[in-house]
Amino acid sequence: MRWLLAGMLIVFWSAAFADREFSGNTLLRMCEARDAYCSGYIHGVVETLKLHSDFNAALKDEKPTICIPGSATVGQMVDVVKMYLIEKPSIRHMHAQIHIGNAVTQAWPCPK
Repeated sequence: MRWLLAGMLIVFWSAAFADREFSGNTLLRMCEARDAYCSGYIHGVVETLKLHSDFNAALKDEKPTICIPGSATVGQMVDVVKMYLIEKPSIRHMHAQIHIGNAVTQAWPCPK
């Protein structure tokens, strides 16, 4: 069962990183235009990162690295990511997923 889950995670993770040209600049433009793809993409990346974090934590008997409160809405996640991208213009050329992960872990740090 563990190998099946690991295999599924690798497939999903690989698919998530397939689009190397999707930068923070592209994501910010979509979010500012209120493109529905923006919120769906952010939500999908966050859910994938949470799954990866929980899976690694369970395997290593550690605490997760992504700790978004259950009451946080997709709209809040979008706002957090947009604010992060606006505040960091010098690194927006990097892949959007990096920015999403950094934004949510800074906004909602895990308890030590």
